[in-house]
Amino acid sequence: MIELAELHQVVSNRRQELTMQWDLPRHLGQFSDALVTRPPRKTVSAFALPYSRSGARPDWAKIVAFGRFRIPFSVIEELAKLLAPQVVQTGVVPVILPIEVQELRSMTWRTPIIKSLRKYGVALFEGGLTNER
Repeated sequence: MIELAELHQVVSNRRQELTMQWDLPRHLGQFSDALVTRPPRKTVSAFALPYSRSGARPDWAKIVAFGRFRIPFSVIEELAKLLAPQVVQTGVVPVILPIEVQELRSMTWRTPIIKSLRKYGVALFEGGLTNER
C-alpha cells in the first residue's frame, strides 16, 4: 500500500538531487504555478513525468493527477481549464492521467506508474496528503 505523503517525500527528495545536476524544464514550473494559484477541487496531488529525451524540445508532458472523483474525465477537464494559458504560452501539451486516491491502496512501490514517479517524477501540486475520504 502506498501513502500519498510517502510518495511526495520520495519525489521531493529526488527533486532536490535533480536541481543540483540540471535544470528542470521551465514549463513544469508554469504548470505548478497555475495549479497553486487556482487550486483544483477534485485533484489532491499532481506529479509530472518530464519529457525524457534530452536535447529535444518537449511538446508534451505527462501529468499524473491523484484525486477524488467518480468520472476520470472530470479531473482531465478541470486540469485542462487551469493549464490552458500555460499550454498556449509554452506549446507544451499536458497528457493527464487521473488516478483515484483509493487506488493507491492496491499499489506498491513496484507498480509501473509508481516506479516511474519515484524515478522520474516531479511534484507539481500538493493539495492534500491523506488517503482518506
